[in-house]
Amino acid sequence: MAGMDAFRRNLYMLSLYSEERLFLDKMPYSSVWKTSITGMPVQQQWTHPTSTPSALRAMMSHSMGQVFAVIPTSAKPDYIAARDVNHYILCLLRQVTLQMLESFSGWPDEDAEVDTSRNSLKHWMENNASSARKCLWHAVCVYSTLKAKQKFACHDPLCFLIAFLYIWAFDALVVAPEMENQPEIFAC
Repeated sequence: MAGMDAFRRNLYMLSLYSEERLFLDKMPYSSVWKTSITGMPVQQQWTHPTSTPSALRAMMSHSMGQVFAVIPTSAKPDYIAARDVNHYILCLLRQVTLQMLESFSGWPDEDAEVDTSRNSLKHWMENNASSARKCLWHAVCVYSTLKAKQKFACHDPLCFLIAFLYIWAFDALVVAPEMENQPEIFAC
């Protein structure tokens, strides 16, 4: 991978991400997969739905994480010179889906869906604090990189939106509650 130019590296990352997302999104609906994991016949699975096994999701995330980790360090000066944000966005979207961020913002969902998304995102951030902070770092890298750019590529505004939505969610769900619990130091 070290010999790849920036364009081929981006295509490779995007294809890995799309394959991983496609597999993880379809896996919970596969009757063959559920039968092999749960041992339940297909007819009983409709009455007892199971979620994606967290062990497999963790294993895939770890192996894909190793691939993603190799890419930017192999050509770091190239990434800095190109002000490329694809790697950061993909690392963020591997943890938090765009649909969840859009739903958190209230677009285009109903209030009940916004509350569900908000609670789900808050639960994930509380239970995975390290991953949530790492996603915040990725979002801030996207924000600062794009802020310094003179001209945007066609995908940069969407990347900027994703980064902003995550920073907003982190601030609203993690930072704001912590600030409310702090004692007032400068009370008059």
